[in-house]
Amino acid sequence: MLTFKTIKALKAVPRIACVALAGGVFLSAVAQPVGSEEKGLGFGQSIFFSFRQSADKIRPDFNLKIWATNLEKALGAYRAGEFLKAHNLFKAAADEGDLMAHWWLGRMYQMGQGVALDDAQAFGHFRKAALAFDGREPPGPLMGAKLDSLVHVGRYYKTGIPDANIPRQPQRALRIFRTAAEFKHPGAQYGIGVMFYDGDGLEKRPRRGMRWLMLSAQKHFPLALAKLGDIYWAQRDKPFSDVRAMMWYILAQNVARPEVNPDIINRYNELASTLSPQVQEQARQMALNWSRRFPPPPHRQLTQPVAGTAAE
Repeated sequence: MLTFKTIKALKAVPRIACVALAGGVFLSAVAQPVGSEEKGLGFGQSIFFSFRQSADKIRPDFNLKIWATNLEKALGAYRAGEFLKAHNLFKAAADEGDLMAHWWLGRMYQMGQGVALDDAQAFGHFRKAALAFDGREPPGPLMGAKLDSLVHVGRYYKTGIPDANIPRQPQRALRIFRTAAEFKHPGAQYGIGVMFYDGDGLEKRPRRGMRWLMLSAQKHFPLALAKLGDIYWAQRDKPFSDVRAMMWYILAQNVARPEVNPDIINRYNELASTLSPQVQEQARQMALNWSRRFPPPPHRQLTQPVAGTAAE
């Protein structure tokens, strides 16, 4: 414990600085005070020192954060697989008005991570972020989260959520997809493609649907790649359709995430066990050529949704 006499003695030794650590343990080092005041920080006498060890000056890392926001804490917990903790921190951040946190909560409810799977809750969080979407704002993670939320809202309107009394509204979904597709979101392009190809809520136009699916596939969107594989597999009585089907599924499983797209990986394994090694080798060569022509985008971190991608 510091006493008045101790403090007075320390002041008498200007070249020696003592830093108090937990439990009353002290480390002493030759030091130079940064300054008598920390302007704007509310401190009086400076408590920060730049230490010297041997002959080298150790510079403080001014990028080091002393505190973290609820969103940053939530992301750390999510990366560590502590989903319940992450959910609670995302909730706190969302209550503070953080729209990125709403995107994450929507994802967690959609996938049942740390909470029970709940499409109504997911829809509510995605909708809050989507309502703030403004295409005039500069690109970035937050703009990407809003855009991605818009696509998720469109999907829910396309399928409906009976438990939340939200009926199927395919025309409304199509309008939302078209808005997001203007910003080249592959999930929106995929949504439009499926609706036209299958005639889901509008006139069936397979050719137009294929064009939209191809646009999404060129960005290596896993659902679009798998959909093209299913289309060619349904036509396997035609020459090389089985090869093309396998090609699309090779591409799809390369970008599919097991926790998000298990059906794609299971379907790929099913085709691989059905088709001959010769067909699979042809498909692999075709997939390689496709990837050279349309290189896959860099893998983004889960913590940063970016415009032009989707949380699938």
